[in-house]
Amino acid sequence: RKAKLLYQILSKEPLLILPPIPPTGGYFLWIRFPESSLGFNVRDEFMSFCKVRKNIIFMPGNVCDPCVPDNVNDKQKLLITKALSQCARLCFAYLSENDIRIGAEALLDAFRDFVKLPRNQKGRWLDFSPTFA
Repeated sequence: RKAKLLYQILSKEPLLILPPIPPTGGYFLWIRFPESSLGFNVRDEFMSFCKVRKNIIFMPGNVCDPCVPDNVNDKQKLLITKALSQCARLCFAYLSENDIRIGAEALLDAFRDFVKLPRNQKGRWLDFSPTFA
């Protein structure tokens, strides 16, 4: 039930990329952020925004990857690494359903605020982190 609840709440935002089939169990939900056509990592900038402005943290996907299989070539490894760098892993295992609702809605509100921020000429979001000023 927890996995389905988290999925239902996050699926309200069309810019967040969720698995095509709602999870039926487990401990984590992986989400992917949209790619930037200008070459920067949306997930990384959103993580900074969440930390600085919203006091929200989440686990970046590339930190959670146990390893890239040995039987893949360098091009495949690069694709896997790039895909994980655009993802976040959300754990719901130890949360009550009420806490999942609160956290998921807070993440959605933060993402919606983030995409509304003004951007500079290179498309970068302005005015939330000294890293990107």
